Amino acid sequence: MFKQAGLYWSTFESLVDRLSTSGSKESVSSAKKWIFDNCLNDRQRETALTYLLHRARCKGASEQVKLHILYLINDWAHHW
Repeated sequence: MFKQAGLYWSTFESLVDRLSTSGSKESVSSAKKWIFDNCLNDRQRETALTYLLHRARCKGASEQVKLHILYLINDWAHHW
């Protein structure tokens, strides 16, 4: 999915993983910055959002992870 959209999967995945482990404001900010810098068209933005929603809906995702992903999506939407 990311390859087809022209995005670098490993970079974004590591940023989202950091949300899962630390969930700090810096982690949310870094992931949001990556989205703004790398998702330049609707398809790429949709791909990033789909991935975030997938990570939040995974069976093993804790409530804390879901909350941090929600913070990221909210921050992204607010600044868009």
